[in-house]
Amino acid sequence: MKRTLDNCKLVTKYGHPRQTNGTCDGFQKSEYDDEPYSVCVDCPLHYINVEEREAQEQGEE
Repeated sequence: MKRTLDNCKLVTKYGHPRQTNGTCDGFQKSEYDDEPYSVCVDCPLHYINVEEREAQEQGEE
């Protein structure tokens, strides 16, 4: 199954986090710590990973 925001286990449990240009910003650790959970940072749908993947794909062309 392809990973999407709609089948993310955190999204199905807590709702949608903030999104930027259709990519996920991840859930922040607390109201005082806006860093995303490590699970979110490692996710291929997190905006940083999407940007890196797109940059790599452009470099391969």
